[in-house]
Amino acid sequence: MSKERARRRAEREVAAAAAAAERDRRDRVAARRTAWRDRFLGWLPRRPSPSRSRSRRTSSVLAAKRRRTVGLVVFGFLTVQFLTWVSTPDWGLRLAVFVASLFAIPVLAALNR
Repeated sequence: MSKERARRRAEREVAAAAAAAERDRRDRVAARRTAWRDRFLGWLPRRPSPSRSRSRRTSSVLAAKRRRTVGLVVFGFLTVQFLTWVSTPDWGLRLAVFVASLFAIPVLAALNR
């Protein structure tokens, strides 16, 4: 019985050594990738990782309504701007529509509540 246990323990140790070697290899690859990214992209601002920066969305009815309202107001603003820029070459009119739209955003948001 002790020979069988010794053989199984040796097999477990071999498997553990292989797993440790694989982890070491993955860590070396990740370190090389990180070093390369830092060397070539270090001057760019980095975004926080998604797992740390994103919190779960609130699943309440009011939060969903607020997201929908904000989305519709932003969509309407961008649509008006696009149509204005496409339809008229006059910079004064484009600027006037942009300023009027900026003033209309809080009003539309308040009316949609």
